[in-house]
Amino acid sequence: MDIKSIKVADLMNRDVKVIDKNMSIISAAKQMMEKHVSSFIIMPDNPHDAFGIITRKDVVESFINSGIIDTSILVKAIMSKPCICVHPELSLYNCFQMMLMVGVRRMPVTEGSKLVGIISNTDILEKIVRGV
Repeated sequence: MDIKSIKVADLMNRDVKVIDKNMSIISAAKQMMEKHVSSFIIMPDNPHDAFGIITRKDVVESFINSGIIDTSILVKAIMSKPCICVHPELSLYNCFQMMLMVGVRRMPVTEGSKLVGIISNTDILEKIVRGV
C-alpha cells in the first residue's frame, strides 16, 4: 500500500457534525456523548471567515483548568479558530505531515468554502490496519 497515492477523499468521513458557537460547552459535551463523536466543526460566520473546531479534549481541559463545571461557558470561548483545513485531493501522507506539524488529530476537509468532510488520525489508522 502506497500511502502517498491515497487521497484524503478516500478516507474522510463525509458525515461531519457541526455545532453552534453560542451553545454551552456542557451541551456540546452531552451531544458528543450522544452522537459518539470527539469533535464538532463550527461553521464560518460569513464566506470570508474561518472554520472552527471544538474537541473532547478542549471541553475536558476547560473543566479541569477552571476547577469547576461552569455551565455558562460557550463553545466560542474555547473553540480553536481558525482551524487548518485540507483539500480532499491532498495525499494522506501530506495530510498526516500537516497534522504532526500543527499538533492536531483531525482536520476539516474543504473545497473552497464548502465543508465536505473531516479526516482524523483514527481514519488513517483504520485504513492502515484494514489495508495491510
